[in-house]
Amino acid sequence: MLEQLRNAAKTWVAGIFIGLLCLSFAVWGINDIFTGTVNTDVARVGEAKISQDAFDHEFRRRIDQISAQTGQPLDTIQARQFGLDQQVLNELVQQTVLAQATENLGLTVSDTTLADSIRSDEAFENVLGEFSAQNYNELLRLNNLTPALYEERLRRDLTRHQLVVSLISGLEGSTSIAKALHFFREEKREVEYLVISPENAKDLAAPTEEEIVEFHEQNSDQYRAPEFRTFTYVLIEPDQFFDRIDVSEEELRGVYDFAGNRFVTPEKRTVRIMTFASEEAARAAHESLKQGETFASVAEANGFDVNQITQNNALQSDLLDAAVAETVFGLETGSVSEPINGDISWAIAEVTSITPKAEQPFEDVRAVILDEEKRKRATDFVYESFGDFQDAIAAGGSIEQAAEQIGLKAQKAGPIDDTGRTLEGETVSAVADLRVLLREAFEADVGLESDLLEISEDGYAMVRVDDVIESRIKPLEEVRSEVKDAFVSQKRRERLAELAADVAERGNSGTDFSELAGEFNRSVLKADQPLQRDFADELFSSPLVAELFTKNTGEFVYGPANFGESFVVAVTRKIIQPTEERESVDVYTQMLQQGAQSDILEQYLAHLNETLDVRIYQNVVDQFLGVTPDS
Repeated sequence: MLEQLRNAAKTWVAGIFIGLLCLSFAVWGINDIFTGTVNTDVARVGEAKISQDAFDHEFRRRIDQISAQTGQPLDTIQARQFGLDQQVLNELVQQTVLAQATENLGLTVSDTTLADSIRSDEAFENVLGEFSAQNYNELLRLNNLTPALYEERLRRDLTRHQLVVSLISGLEGSTSIAKALHFFREEKREVEYLVISPENAKDLAAPTEEEIVEFHEQNSDQYRAPEFRTFTYVLIEPDQFFDRIDVSEEELRGVYDFAGNRFVTPEKRTVRIMTFASEEAARAAHESLKQGETFASVAEANGFDVNQITQNNALQSDLLDAAVAETVFGLETGSVSEPINGDISWAIAEVTSITPKAEQPFEDVRAVILDEEKRKRATDFVYESFGDFQDAIAAGGSIEQAAEQIGLKAQKAGPIDDTGRTLEGETVSAVADLRVLLREAFEADVGLESDLLEISEDGYAMVRVDDVIESRIKPLEEVRSEVKDAFVSQKRRERLAELAADVAERGNSGTDFSELAGEFNRSVLKADQPLQRDFADELFSSPLVAELFTKNTGEFVYGPANFGESFVVAVTRKIIQPTEERESVDVYTQMLQQGAQSDILEQYLAHLNETLDVRIYQNVVDQFLGVTPDS
């Protein structure tokens, strides 16, 4: 959201800039730097340090942002699986590199420029299109930012923006090249075609035993059975401790009583609000209401769309103007307010309905409270048991013995492959869903206990491989039917390709296309629409279309269809040259311009990498996030 708030981010220049900041470290790479001292920084650029706190703040803020946008809570493990930790780390480093460059060049942004940038940002405007300090503070609060922190970041971004603009200003795309691209990319072709399908290759001889044996040998990897493993594992998760936890009714009542407004649905109101630029305008409208005119008619007379000024089932906090909100939530149903001198503007409000505050009784939420309390206490059990389990293993105990010591039971799995499937092809979901556990089971040596693995926010596991069934080539007798089908399919495709090649060759030699199609008891078809170079569908594959655009009118080509085993023979009947459309040429000109600008910025970033000492302490990041080497 921060980027969306920035005025600078609305320009195409900044779009390129931010895009480059999101690149991974193709230039820098990842370097673990080990020294004799304990390092707590996640990265350094020259003398500038990026602390764990800075990384953690931005990482958590991004997690909260994504959770709010998707409506689904995102935990640390999921965020790492999405690569969010690396993205945040890369961006922080790249921003620091450019910040160092601006500092070395003596670039800065004045307070006036900073203030103008904030005031011109539409994200902070009120309903009148004016800057609102209330909106500004509220939007920053929702994004876990203070004004001081946001303004510091914006100042740095604007300064970096100055640097980027100075690098790429004046770069323009070539109009002549843009025109050439326009004519190349927008060219279309009217095409006729013939489909040669599997039924046209019925004259194939049945495969001999020798051919099947040879095909199996030549394609043996296609018939390789995966490695299967049998292993013992133990899970240390909150759910496994639920049965040990008792929560008294008194404790549940206590949680309910101290829950505050958690189990209270606040009052909501449907309200219509007219806003005015002056007190005089508001009082004039109110006078019309006093004369008996309806709120809707007065609103329309003042240029308002009634639907747009209506807020349905709004909480008091939903109304941006605090003074208006306070008045609205003091009105009776169906009543209209006096003119309100709001924090943002003058206003008149009408309340059309009220949904009273409602409190959920204890009995309705008891199960929720019980589950939460059990989970909270079970999590404590996990951490207590975690240490006891480790101690038992360290003392030489087996997985089974260590699990028994903390009241759990080790489980067996297998033989299964690395996707969680059994020898019979059935999925063992209890294990297949635990990707970390399964990966460890297929990397560990037989007979050795793994390290404790983090499998969830509060869950751990340990695995020991007991047996391995090596990957093997399935013997012919086991897969004879599959081998025979694959052999026949390959021979059929080869035959269809021969037929298609023959048709294309004879077509290019002058034989009428309709005559050629008649040999297959088919008619020549015409493509539903003129084709462009990037066209592809289930019939015309990309290679076939590309081949068509290398030929002149009347020249035949052939290639595989995008479905099944069929082949397509096609011929261009008409080439449609595009007209010179200014708008399209401008698009290509801008693409060339942005490409040149990106090249310059990439070269500059590479130069900064050579002159600034960039270090990424990936081991510190991993330790901070609780990442084990194999997780």
